[in-house]
Amino acid sequence: MSIFSIIRNVFLLFVIILTSYLNIYSQQDERVTKPQEWSNATKDIFANVPSDIKSRCDNFFNLLQKAGVEKAFKELLEGSPIGENKEQVDNLISQTKRANNLYGMIKGYEAISFEAASYSLIRLRYLGLHPDSPTRWIFTFYKSPVRGWIIVHIKFDDLSEFLFSDE
Repeated sequence: MSIFSIIRNVFLLFVIILTSYLNIYSQQDERVTKPQEWSNATKDIFANVPSDIKSRCDNFFNLLQKAGVEKAFKELLEGSPIGENKEQVDNLISQTKRANNLYGMIKGYEAISFEAASYSLIRLRYLGLHPDSPTRWIFTFYKSPVRGWIIVHIKFDDLSEFLFSDE
């Protein structure tokens, strides 16, 4: 056996070991958390959001799944200027029903993010979980000096790709 043959075999062995090592670690993406960690992460997303705002959104999504679209919006919009605008409420209801027809009835939801423009103006983002496609929900709450926390803007669509930071 020549020295060239030995060097070639050692080199091939090194390449095989290196490839195996890299292959093992290339399949572990540290940016993606494990499913059991997701539930804890979701709970902490809204840790600094006032509890009455969180509970109104939770109640909205729970009613949306169980009691129907009209009841969900009626309770969410109670005391809000939006709730006083019949045309706007009817539009929200019809668009939500349309989304349910297109993507299947909503089965759940996930908290995505929130931001505070000030102490009195907060925006929350959620993902609506439908069988065929997610929906993006954005709620803006205002702390009125007279009414307390009221919802002043609701937006939802099927543009869930805009929830990623690179969009």
